[in-house]
Amino acid sequence: MAQGTFYFDTASFSNATALYTDADLTTLAADGFYSDEIIVREQISGILQAATTCSGCGGAPPVVTLYNVTQNVDNLITGGSLGGEYTLTGDYPGPVTKQYQSGQAYSFNIGLSLADGYECTTGFTASNPSGLTPVGGTTVTNTLTCAIQPIPVVASVKWYYFSGCPNQDGTTSQGGFVAFRAADVPSVNQRYLRAKPDGTKDYYYYDQTIPAQTTVSSGVQLARSGELEMLPGETSCPPIVSAPQYVYQFKNCADNSTNHYAVFSQPQVLDTLAMWWQSDAPQKMRYKNGVSTYSIVRQLKNAADYAGFNQLTDPLLVDLDGVTSNLSTFKGPAYGCPQTYPIFSLCDGSQAVRYRTGATASQASTSIPINDSFFTRNGGLFNGLYLYHGQCYIATKQTTTNPGDFINILQPQYLIRDLSATDCSDCGSMQAI
Repeated sequence: MAQGTFYFDTASFSNATALYTDADLTTLAADGFYSDEIIVREQISGILQAATTCSGCGGAPPVVTLYNVTQNVDNLITGGSLGGEYTLTGDYPGPVTKQYQSGQAYSFNIGLSLADGYECTTGFTASNPSGLTPVGGTTVTNTLTCAIQPIPVVASVKWYYFSGCPNQDGTTSQGGFVAFRAADVPSVNQRYLRAKPDGTKDYYYYDQTIPAQTTVSSGVQLARSGELEMLPGETSCPPIVSAPQYVYQFKNCADNSTNHYAVFSQPQVLDTLAMWWQSDAPQKMRYKNGVSTYSIVRQLKNAADYAGFNQLTDPLLVDLDGVTSNLSTFKGPAYGCPQTYPIFSLCDGSQAVRYRTGATASQASTSIPINDSFFTRNGGLFNGLYLYHGQCYIATKQTTTNPGDFINILQPQYLIRDLSATDCSDCGSMQAI
C-alpha cells in the first residue's frame, strides 16, 4: 500500500466521508484502498466505504495492486456542437481513468442535456461500458449517439407523465412530465434511464394512468424526450437487489455461552494473523455490544445454524482500553476475551516510562497475555530479563487484566529474552537492538 499525505473532512479517519489530496478539501483522492495502520477503507467514486480492520498493520502493510481502466469516448452525436446545442455529464471529458483491484466491477456513465428547443430525433444512447477489471487493466470505449435537430415549431407536442423508480439507497427518483412529439408517443410502461454526473442512474417509466397534457408548468417538467435513454424491451421499474448480509456467531466472554449472533452488511475479520513469534493459532477478534464483551466465533451461512440464538443489536470492535471502533480514540482491535497480562519493571528507574492509572512510572505491560506461547515455550514468564529497544526490563510477578492502563506496551516482536540472566545486574551483558 503506497504511502502519502491525504486530508479528510472530520477529526477521525474512521468517521470521514471522503479523502482529499489538498488541505482545502477541493480535490478528491483517487479511488482505492487507504489505511491509517489501524483500519482500511476503500474510496469509491469519491466516497469512503465502511471500515474494515487492518489486521496486518503490526507488520508490513498489505500490498494492494490497482489496475487502470481507461474510458475513451466515441462521440457520434450529430446536428449540434458540444457546449452549444448539448452538454455531456458524468464521466466526461475523456479519456477518463479509474483504478480498481483485479476482479472488481468497473463502470462508466455519460448523460446528455439538450439546450432548449432541441431534441434527439432517434433518442440518446450511450454504451456506458462496465465489467470486471482484468489483471493489467483495460481500455474501453463509450459510444454516444444522438441526431439533434430543432423541435419543429409546427409539431404537436404533448407532455407525458413518467413515474420515478425506487433506488438502491431506499430513495425514489422524482417523477415528472416529459415532452414528446405527437408522432413519438412512448409505449405503455416503457422504461427509461438518465445517467447522473456522480455515475449513478435514475430510472423512470411512462405511467399511462396519468393523462397527457398539452402544457405543464416548469415545476413539474422532468425532461425532453431526447434527454432520457429508452431501454428497449424493458418495462416498469427494475428490481431492487438487496444488499448482502453476513451472519456471525459470538461467544459471551462473561459466561462463555455461544448462542449469540449478529448480522453485518460487510464481511468481518475473524482472526488475527499468526506472527512469527507465536506458535499459537490466530486469536478471534473482540467486540463490545452495549456493556457486554464478546469474541467472534465463525460465520453462519444457514438460518438453521442460528435458530433460537440471541441477536446482538450493535456489536463493535473494541480495543484494549474498552474503546469501540466508532470512536476517534479507537487504537485498533483487541483479540479474544479479556485475559491476564504481565507487568514488567524497568530496571533503570531513572528512565521513566509514561503510564496511566494503576501503574508506577517505571512499569509497562505487553500486548500478549501470560499464557501466550511466547512465554510458555521459553520456561515460563518469570525467568530471565527482557530487552526492549535498548531498555532492560524484569518481570514483576504481578499481572493486570487491563494492559490498556499502560501507555508503554511492549510488543513481542521487539523483545529479546535472556533466560540465563537472573536480575537487573545482568542488564549490561544484553545486546541492545
